[in-house]
Amino acid sequence: MQILNREFCEILKAKVLDYCNPLLPIDFVRSDRYLKRSFYDDTFYSGRYPELLNHALNHAIMCRIDEVSINEIFDYLN
Repeated sequence: MQILNREFCEILKAKVLDYCNPLLPIDFVRSDRYLKRSFYDDTFYSGRYPELLNHALNHAIMCRIDEVSINEIFDYLN
């Protein structure tokens, strides 16, 4: 299907860098650790970075598929 190729990876990387701006991704992860440490009573906090990656992944995939192939891609990813 050639959906998860080099172009997809470059789009995903650009989106992650854009969403983390002005921080670098490693600094974004570090800030998540500080938040977890500050609110140690909250046991359900998974961080902002996983949500950011999920959002970037959705945007990177959605610009590469069309309505015809959406069911096939859904089956492939799940």
